[in-house]
Amino acid sequence: MADPDQGMVKAIFLVGRGGGGHMAAARALQQCVLDNAESVIDCVEIVDGGGLAELAISGDMLPSGDDIYNYFMQIGFYTMAGMLGNIAAFGIRMNQAAIEEVFEEYWHVKKPSIVVSFVPFLNPAMRTSLLRVLPHCRFVTVITDMANCREHPWIDRHDASAVNHTIVVGNETLESQAMEIGWPSSALLRTSGMIIHPNFYEAKAKNHGATSKTMVIFFGGTAPMRVGQIARKLSAAHPEMEIVVLCGRNAELQGQLQDFVQQGGGRHVVEGFVSSDKVRDYFAKAFCVLGKAGPGVAAEAIACGVPMLIESANVMPQEQPVLDYLTNSGAGLVVKDLENLPEDLTQKVDECRSAIAAMPANNAVFEVANHLDKLVIMNRHAGDLEEACERTPLREEGGQRPMVIGAPMEVG
Repeated sequence: MADPDQGMVKAIFLVGRGGGGHMAAARALQQCVLDNAESVIDCVEIVDGGGLAELAISGDMLPSGDDIYNYFMQIGFYTMAGMLGNIAAFGIRMNQAAIEEVFEEYWHVKKPSIVVSFVPFLNPAMRTSLLRVLPHCRFVTVITDMANCREHPWIDRHDASAVNHTIVVGNETLESQAMEIGWPSSALLRTSGMIIHPNFYEAKAKNHGATSKTMVIFFGGTAPMRVGQIARKLSAAHPEMEIVVLCGRNAELQGQLQDFVQQGGGRHVVEGFVSSDKVRDYFAKAFCVLGKAGPGVAAEAIACGVPMLIESANVMPQEQPVLDYLTNSGAGLVVKDLENLPEDLTQKVDECRSAIAAMPANNAVFEVANHLDKLVIMNRHAGDLEEACERTPLREEGGQRPMVIGAPMEVG
C-alpha cells in the first residue's frame, strides 16, 4: 500500500498508550514543529508504536498491554502497573526478530525522513530495523522520565546499530546514565528540561496563584478512583478553596463527582480529558496542583509558576526521581498522602513559589524541534553524497562504491 504523503519531508512520532505522558510530549513537539514556518519538516504523524509491537507478538489475540496498564492506573494499582514493565521487556526480548520485521515493513511503506520515539523498551528494535531499510534516516529517542531504570528502560547499551541514533536527555542524571553505558556525547542532546507544550510558556506571566483560592487535582491521562475521596477531604479541610478536578479518561470518576459539584454550590469544577490549553489555564490560576508523580505534569506546573504537591505513597520506580527533583529543587512538596495536607500549607507553598521563580527557563520543546530540523538537513546531505557516488564511475576496476551513513556528530 502506497503512502499518500510520499514525497513530503515526514517525521514519524512513535508513542505508547500507557498513561498520558508519551502522547502529551509527542503532541507538544508536533505542535512546535508545525508552528515553525521555517521548519524543513512538512508533516508529523503520531503512531501507536506499542500497538505495532503487539501486532508482531500476539496480533489481536490478547488484550493490549497499554489498556491493562491504564486499567490498573484507574483503580490505583500502581504496583501492578509498574510490574507490567518487566513483563513487556521480557516479551519484547523473546520476540525481537518478529518486532523488527513489522517495523521494517512499516518503514518501507512510510519512508520517513526522521523517526522520533517516545516509547521505552522498543528502541533497539526500532533503530535496527530502520537502519536496514533507510540507512540515512535519523532515529531520535525522547525520554519522558527523569531517569532510566530497569522497570522503564529507555537507554540500552550503545552498539553498532546506534550509528544514526540520538537520545534526548532532559537532565544531568539521564546524560550520565547514557554515557556510563557507552553513549558518546555527540549522540546525546542535553536539553534544559522535560518537553512540555508550547502553550505553557504563556502561563507564568499570567499566574496569580499567590492570592488564588483554587486547588487543581490532576493525575494525568487517567485519574484513579480515589481522587474523589481526595477532593471531598480537601473541600472539608479547606472550605475557602475552589477545587478543580481533572479526571482525564476516567468517565466513571467524573460521573461520581457530579454530586460534589452540586454540594459545593458551583464552587467546584469537575472535568474529563481536557486540552493542554485548558490545563494551562487551570494551572495559571492555581494556588497549587495536587497529583501523581508524573514528570510531564511536574514540568508543566513549574512552567506555570505553580508548586506541585505529590504523595510519597504508591509511587512507581520510574516516578521516584520526580519526588527527588521536587524536594531537592524546592519546586514542590512531597507529603505522606494528599488527603491530609500540612497545617502550614500556605507558608510551604509560598516557599516553593519563590524557588520556582529562581529556576532557569525550560525551553526543551524548542531545542528538540530545532535539532530535528538539523538532523533532517544532515540526512539530505548524506543522501546527496551517496547519489553523487552512484553517478561517478569507479576509477579502479573491482573497487567498491563507498556507502555513506550519517554518523553521529556534534550538532549545535
